[in-house]
Amino acid sequence: GAALGFASYGLFEMFGRNKSRSSRKVTVDKKGAIKIVVLGANGFVGWRLAKRLIETKTYASPGSDKEYEIAELVLMDIVISSRVRDYVKGYPIVKLVEGDICDVNLMADILHPNGAEKITCFHIAAIMSGPSERNFDLGRRVNLLSPMNNMEILRNYGKELGSPQTYVFTSTDYVCCCNDYNKKNPTHEESFRLSPVSYGVQKACVELLVSDYSRKGFIDGRALRLSCVVVKPGVFDVLSYPYHGIISQTLGSKDKVFSCPLKPEQRFACSFIRNTVDCLYALGKSVSGSDIGHNRTIQVPARSFALQELWESVQKVGAELKVDVGEVKWVKSEESQQTVKEVNVPPAVSHEKARNLGLPVDFTIDDVIRDYMRNEMNLLEV
Repeated sequence: GAALGFASYGLFEMFGRNKSRSSRKVTVDKKGAIKIVVLGANGFVGWRLAKRLIETKTYASPGSDKEYEIAELVLMDIVISSRVRDYVKGYPIVKLVEGDICDVNLMADILHPNGAEKITCFHIAAIMSGPSERNFDLGRRVNLLSPMNNMEILRNYGKELGSPQTYVFTSTDYVCCCNDYNKKNPTHEESFRLSPVSYGVQKACVELLVSDYSRKGFIDGRALRLSCVVVKPGVFDVLSYPYHGIISQTLGSKDKVFSCPLKPEQRFACSFIRNTVDCLYALGKSVSGSDIGHNRTIQVPARSFALQELWESVQKVGAELKVDVGEVKWVKSEESQQTVKEVNVPPAVSHEKARNLGLPVDFTIDDVIRDYMRNEMNLLEV
């Protein structure tokens, strides 16, 4: 979503003091009800998940066959767009909240069960790699301290509700060390974590804490490790931008020109937005912690694509569907206006754990492009 945490002052730096709760009393007066919270709901992944949840009347708790009525769906981000506001009109269970994810009092209120038996929190909000590198303290607050705050808040509410509450955290394959071994072999949930950037290090810390909080019975956590989730519209400052831009910045007009600062053969692990949302939805609802195991991290299904492969597919699908396509110029990194000059993420991942858990794993480049045309370009006939 939009970058969160610009006013993260007075952070809850007294972890373990059990003060991270709302002043409102916790009571269960909505038997058979669940409260769902999506943090980062205005962003690419968060909004696609939110739309899926908005159309859902009931939702289970992992490891249980019981379906709970969704009593409240809170969509939170630092800014909520008019697109989101217009869409949710007519859905009384939806509550929109604009605010700072590092504001502990606000988060304690947002995560309060409000009478429900269960709480499920999807923590998608983050400061991405480029901004986190430029502003270490902002990245630390949003990517590390705010998840710690939220796990502690859920820990306290879980005590009062009598069971661990569900926390679904989105991590990144950028947590892995970009060493020679990981460059030659697909990384996985047990691979050595030592990211070359602060963003990845912060996410790695939370992966470990999600597993430990779950081991202790404080929460029922799971960390979905995302690869580059394609295709995000617009222009933005992240390492993976060329893998979005080669699609988003060429489709729709023959006059578009995308200057790519990476070589055509450069490979990168990409995950499909539709699969990613399906995985998040399932992990929050039906995949038990015992099936996930002690390591609560799951690599989202992803495939390794070369930029040239993506570009060839864009041209093929564009021709098939009679959608105009611009051109790509392969430029030297120093000639590009993008801050991305090199890729320091291992090029491939293994998603066998996700497959074994029954999560959706199969997709093609064409699926990715057609989904972008349908959902971001509004070509509904695609």
